[in-house]
Amino acid sequence: MQFLQREKPVLLVDTHSHLYDIPDMETVLAEAERRGIIVLGVGEEKVSNQKILEISRKFPGLVYPAIGLHPFLLSKLEAEEEIAWLKEHIESVAALGEIGLDYKGEVEPEKQKEVFKRLLSLAGEYHKPVIIHSRRAARDCVELVKGMGVEKAVFHWFSGSPSLVGDIVSAGGYLSVNPAIGYSHGYKRVIERAPLERLILETDSPVPYKGKPTTPLEVMLSLQMLSELKGIPEEDIACITTENFFSLFAQVS
Repeated sequence: MQFLQREKPVLLVDTHSHLYDIPDMETVLAEAERRGIIVLGVGEEKVSNQKILEISRKFPGLVYPAIGLHPFLLSKLEAEEEIAWLKEHIESVAALGEIGLDYKGEVEPEKQKEVFKRLLSLAGEYHKPVIIHSRRAARDCVELVKGMGVEKAVFHWFSGSPSLVGDIVSAGGYLSVNPAIGYSHGYKRVIERAPLERLILETDSPVPYKGKPTTPLEVMLSLQMLSELKGIPEEDIACITTENFFSLFAQVS
């Protein structure tokens, strides 16, 4: 897949949005484009992955696709079938994700690790960045990513121990910043420790913020909060995080 060149400059990137769950999505995307915001649309299993691919084809240069297999859904899915589908479509996407470990789920950790390793191996085979979910499994996720030599990884909404930030960075990893740094003390501590050159912005929309569902437009909130946290002007944060995105997702141009 050849990613299209944009005619308008990119000012901000929402690097994690579940667009298929956003009401009036087309209106939201039109406003995002007007504001210079592009979106990495993220899937969780075959059905949502297919929707993300369809959306990205409809909005080339505005929406880029990531397809994955969310660990929380493994109890409801046939992993072999899902992985085969991912392999069939991986060359046409910007990243493999959302993948990872979720020890709050029903599937035993060893089964999750087995699937996660296969997905990391698939990403390595096709030289794709990975987007990692790590609920209650932060250390295991970091160790597996390092152990398998993953080239580029985003630790999405990472709220594990701040002591792991150094390991993530040394392994070439990035961390994403969403409005949760406004209310999650643990998440805020992680982002405080992370170097700006390894941060990107996201919304995880439509996850609510202050009781209201978010959209990619709320990436502005992520920008504002990160600016306040780091004590750096919003314009500089926007420039650096957008450059980080294009460095991480090199196929997006």
